[in-house]
Amino acid sequence: MAAHCLRYKTEVYTVTTVVKALMEHHEEISGEMKIHDDERDRVRRAMKQQLAEVVAISRSQEELAKKTSNTLALLFHSVQADYDQQQVANGVELQKISLANQVEVQQTRKDSFAMKTIAIMTVFFLPGTSIAWGVTRKAETAETMKKAEKIVGEEQDSAMVKSGKKDR
Repeated sequence: MAAHCLRYKTEVYTVTTVVKALMEHHEEISGEMKIHDDERDRVRRAMKQQLAEVVAISRSQEELAKKTSNTLALLFHSVQADYDQQQVANGVELQKISLANQVEVQQTRKDSFAMKTIAIMTVFFLPGTSIAWGVTRKAETAETMKKAEKIVGEEQDSAMVKSGKKDR
């Protein structure tokens, strides 16, 4: 649109130049040809009217160029405002994400502390627990062995008694 206004301005300037040149040429010719004053005045008024119309068109063109410039500036600022609003919204979302990350970091630190505590407790109590389990297991195994020996002994005695009865 701005390019059209510039071209329009150039064309109007050309027409203005042509009308002025025609007016000068008419003055020269009308003096040489000895045209009657009434006719010469009528042509002068007509050319001045044409020049006035071209000047009016030139002013309209300038106004149109200003309106086009203002419209383009308004459009640019509107787009810029939308972009700025999007940037603000993005900033707000990034702040929310940052806060969420901070909370996550704090939670991870708490989890890390808890895991260290569990590891330390394990280091202190696991060996003792293992020894206690081993001793308990050994005692249970010894007791079970005694019971097994007693049962086997009773079964052997019982078997002997039966075989003794059978032999008698």
